Amino acid sequence: MAVGERVLAESLAEIPEHSRDLIDRPIVVTVTAVTSNGGLHSTPVWWGHDDTHFVVNTAIGRVKDRTLRGSPKVSIQVIDPEMSMRWVTVYGQVDEVAEETDPIKGHLARETIDDMARRYVGIDRYMVPAKVEKRVAFYIRPSRIVLSGPPPVMPPGGLGGRE
Repeated sequence: MAVGERVLAESLAEIPEHSRDLIDRPIVVTVTAVTSNGGLHSTPVWWGHDDTHFVVNTAIGRVKDRTLRGSPKVSIQVIDPEMSMRWVTVYGQVDEVAEETDPIKGHLARETIDDMARRYVGIDRYMVPAKVEKRVAFYIRPSRIVLSGPPPVMPPGGLGGRE
């Protein structure tokens, strides 16, 4: 892929191998959703995925929680920290919510944040214990995934051949 070239996918399974690292590496992503007053709320988050969903996790009652419950359409953007012209944007919708207080699915909220803590900071359990805050996991089903490839190899001296 070259600068400006885009690849479209509709599911995680369709993401090409040359871009899989962007969703598998522990890169902080930006989640954007529409607030109740019609504005946009963007926030940096840890994320993960299963076979069909991207997953984000937050504390119950935070702006992110209220926004994602009120307007389930979201976008998620991950930018390669080593090569900013290489990125993935996911457009989708929250189609499942797992609250830690739910007796049936509640364990998923704590398990996903603990998995993310292992992935992002190398600890077994998330730093804030369950007695302090209750967590909620949002499972986002992608409807469209846009990938942008790496730039071409830069010539010595950069563009224009200047040193």
